[in-house]
Amino acid sequence: MNLQILLFFFIQLIFFLMILLIVVLALIRQFFKRIKHTRGNKIKLLIILGSGGHTSEMLQLIKSIDLVEKYEALFIVSDSDEHSEKKLKQNEFNVGDILHVTRSRKVGQSYLTSTITTTICLIQSFFICLRYRPNMILCNGPGVCIPFCLVAKLINSKTVFVESFCRTKSLSLSGKIATRLCDHVLVQWPELADKNKNTEYIGFLL
Repeated sequence: MNLQILLFFFIQLIFFLMILLIVVLALIRQFFKRIKHTRGNKIKLLIILGSGGHTSEMLQLIKSIDLVEKYEALFIVSDSDEHSEKKLKQNEFNVGDILHVTRSRKVGQSYLTSTITTTICLIQSFFICLRYRPNMILCNGPGVCIPFCLVAKLINSKTVFVESFCRTKSLSLSGKIATRLCDHVLVQWPELADKNKNTEYIGFLL
């Protein structure tokens, strides 16, 4: 019984800290509204690599982007995802800084502990965006991208979420959240665009 009570108060504390963080970020947003992003000659583009198939799709997508002339690229990789960083370096991209963040929720991770890791990822994403002030964030899931999209909303950075090719009938959980957070949610199947508001059909990336 005592263990259940402690667990209850622990969960309440985590949610309180998350709410407090959101309030602080909302106040900081008012500060950022008065600050213009430093664009110079290049757009600061923050690219979030998911893992596995998500990474393959993202690398396929950015092949069509001129990362040398038009963009200053910054890549985000989960701290446990060595495969994505290796694939990124194997391709002939103009690789800028590569930063590691805590994965919001690993496969099979409990919702209790994922609350903690999501909070950590949210804090990390805030300080990364504060330091680099990206003009645009490009992501395609999984959950590691959502904290960045939330922070981007607060500091007025543009966000583009690309739904995975394997999502043919319904949006992923990240995709559903992205429809409320991101400026553009791009899908690869026309049926998804027909069934979901705030989405745009772009055709197949693969």
